[in-house]
Amino acid sequence: MATIINLVASILDDFTFQREIGAESDDDHALVFGVRVGDLSIQGCDFVHTNHDGLIDELTVMLRPLRAVHLFEKQMKARYTESFAGS
Repeated sequence: MATIINLVASILDDFTFQREIGAESDDDHALVFGVRVGDLSIQGCDFVHTNHDGLIDELTVMLRPLRAVHLFEKQMKARYTESFAGS
């Protein structure tokens, strides 16, 4: 998991957290953010669910617009392949 997160962080630039949706006492939250990939802007939302211990047990990430998501996908695939080419 850490490898994937590091690869994502190496591709995305200028992360800005915009807001959190959901009450502190809720198990479900939405975290809205903005980021760049290359010269394209992405708007995203992390949907997070926490278990009874307060630990994240489910995470769904949604990104838009599609053109920027395709660029992210292309770069992610290339870096993932490079990282594991010797494995």
